[in-house]
Amino acid sequence: REGLPRERPTSIGQGTSTSRKSFGPFGIDLGMIHSRCSYVNSEFKIEQVPLDGELHELRNMVFSDQGLVRIGSQAAQERVAHPEQIFYGIQRWYGLPLLEKPFGGRRVPPEVLVASILRQIVTQTRGKYPSASHAVVTVPGCYDQMHRHSTKIACNIAGLEVLQLLDKPLAAALAHCEIEARLAQARGDTQYQKKILVVMLSGSACEASVVQSNTTRVETLGSVGDWRRGTVRWHDVATKRLAGIIEKKHGISARENLGLASQLQRTMERAFERLRHAQKVPFIIELQKGKYEDSIERDRIVEWVDDLVLDCEHFAKEALSRASVDGQQIDTLILIGDIRWLPLVQSRITALVHPKAKVIPMGSTDLARGAAVQARHLMPPLDAKNPLAYGASSYDFGLIIQEPDGNVHPPKVLVAKDTPLGSQISRTLRFTREGRKQPTLQFIEGTRFGNLNWNRLASIDLQTCFEGRKEADPLQLNLETDLNGMLNSTITWLAVNNQLAVPPLRIPT
Repeated sequence: REGLPRERPTSIGQGTSTSRKSFGPFGIDLGMIHSRCSYVNSEFKIEQVPLDGELHELRNMVFSDQGLVRIGSQAAQERVAHPEQIFYGIQRWYGLPLLEKPFGGRRVPPEVLVASILRQIVTQTRGKYPSASHAVVTVPGCYDQMHRHSTKIACNIAGLEVLQLLDKPLAAALAHCEIEARLAQARGDTQYQKKILVVMLSGSACEASVVQSNTTRVETLGSVGDWRRGTVRWHDVATKRLAGIIEKKHGISARENLGLASQLQRTMERAFERLRHAQKVPFIIELQKGKYEDSIERDRIVEWVDDLVLDCEHFAKEALSRASVDGQQIDTLILIGDIRWLPLVQSRITALVHPKAKVIPMGSTDLARGAAVQARHLMPPLDAKNPLAYGASSYDFGLIIQEPDGNVHPPKVLVAKDTPLGSQISRTLRFTREGRKQPTLQFIEGTRFGNLNWNRLASIDLQTCFEGRKEADPLQLNLETDLNGMLNSTITWLAVNNQLAVPPLRIPT
């Protein structure tokens, strides 16, 4: 962009000399559709940051025409005339090596698009908070290793130092409990403890978590969800349904008409946004020959999105079961995102908890606030009165051993789902017979679809990973989950204290 200082994208803080730089923590709620940012000021008050002109909410939409790039509301303005040059819902493409459409004149991985949004957030934040350098960034709790790894890479490309990837339900619970925990401390209430059910339906994901809180800790007991079934999926399902109706009634196929497809997509997105303020939203689709009129109603949303309306209830039940918590023990219910204006979804969730449970609606502002509170705690000077959020692994981590003859052993879980993050285990790998060819270790990650479905992570061939090692020499395997929910693994050849770091994924990003 013209007018910006030509500093390296990775530079942080103020000034060019390390000794002159100051560093400041802040929180980013990185969404699929919108993002927000907050920080704790010198008076320990939460400040929001305008990210798009005077708007505190940044639309995660990017327009690219060769070297010209527009982000947020400016990109949205270009969408009508140039739908083919618009990127949105970008995290859905994590895992692709390159996007089909060019960005900035060349094909790039999706992480670069997410980085452009993060860079906009960082730039705008430093306009109000010049020392902003290190951030806690929210992600869906149901993100797997690939999605977490890609988010960290996007942050690196944007020049953003990541203090922690914080699960969105945990950020929401922290935003709520931070005030209550301070009040409990002030009145000397050492027995303060709450069990909270957090249910989220946003563009990023649909998920539920059970969280336990006291005056110093806010921790996840059980979490379950799916990033493929958030509101962006609702928009897509409703758009396909609308396209089918128009094709049946008017004989016009949206699959063969990009302009019409974009129009239908925009219509559905606007209709869902307007449902926040109205029980019924009428809409009109202008066609070459006539027009199509219809409406979406809150109480009849199932007609447009089918069984997606059951996800929140299903995930909430599973989260309670995984946490071994009875719904009647829940004294606080936090509802995030679009659940707040969908009575059908809300009623199914409130029926799961105690009738007197406090129901608290939250949005992206609250998630950014929770991230800012966590960020403030993770950088000195620390605030001892502040509770700290502790996450748990959403999926099992384990190993599959493949013998040289091709025989594959059943998966063995080493770190179970819902294990607190920061856990570490060690195993000795011993092969007593010299001359026996060594197996290959395949590191795996569970999914929400049960023990028959696994994600492949890295694999290590024990025969070749250490040059000069005798087959009978024992190895030590270490697995650790960090605060970001990432699995870090090492294999050590004990005889010579030679350590090999296992890559996080099987394919380098």
